[in-house]
Amino acid sequence: MLFSIITPTSNSDKYLNDHLNSVRLQKLKDLEHIFIDNKSEDDTLKILKKYKKDAPFSVKIYSRKDSGIYHAFNKGLDCSKGKIITILNSDDFFSNQNILHNVKKKFEESNCDFLYGDISIVSRDKINKKIRNWKSKYIQNGEFYKVPHPSFFLKKKFKENNNLKFNTKYKIASDLDFIIRCFKKSNNFYYFNKELVRQRSGGTSQKILNIFKSNFEVYKILYSNNIYNKLFFLSKKIIFKVCQL
Repeated sequence: MLFSIITPTSNSDKYLNDHLNSVRLQKLKDLEHIFIDNKSEDDTLKILKKYKKDAPFSVKIYSRKDSGIYHAFNKGLDCSKGKIITILNSDDFFSNQNILHNVKKKFEESNCDFLYGDISIVSRDKINKKIRNWKSKYIQNGEFYKVPHPSFFLKKKFKENNNLKFNTKYKIASDLDFIIRCFKKSNNFYYFNKELVRQRSGGTSQKILNIFKSNFEVYKILYSNNIYNKLFFLSKKIIFKVCQL
């Protein structure tokens, strides 16, 4: 069961090695690691070329100017060949070396279309210092905000059958729109009650100004997906995050 890991990069050399090591050390080697690089001008490409040379699995590097993070996500989806696809940002990393092996096992046992798990938010420069745990929980009553995209894995066949792509008109919250559309297409999902990924704090969606922009996008996403009680949804989303601090 081939896995495709999609990683967008853009002058990412500062935190890239932790990310690469977490993939390199995975016990499951039946994978391809796809990098969609935004014409980095630091040492990102140099690091990636060495990684490609040394890695015991397929590494693909595409370096062209893109039109934002979700455009990069879509380019990665288009060139993925794996049966299972996930997106792991360049400053995030798998929690341990058994993650892909365990995810593969859950897909085989449940025969689900997609699965998701928990993540931890860690200090940007002290990765052993946890800031908060993101416990996703089983989704019910439309609580899609509980799903963190770094822990989201889906079958390529499911993606293709439903023509799923990221909507690039959203600049911060398109991952939520993507996840909602996955849930609306299938009830056959699995919640993996384990920490799968550690995410560094201080990403684009966590900056103060972008939090306001993100919530405005979320409102539009809810409208486009015919989800009612939008303000109630936003309130629950904020309370959910606060309660996990």
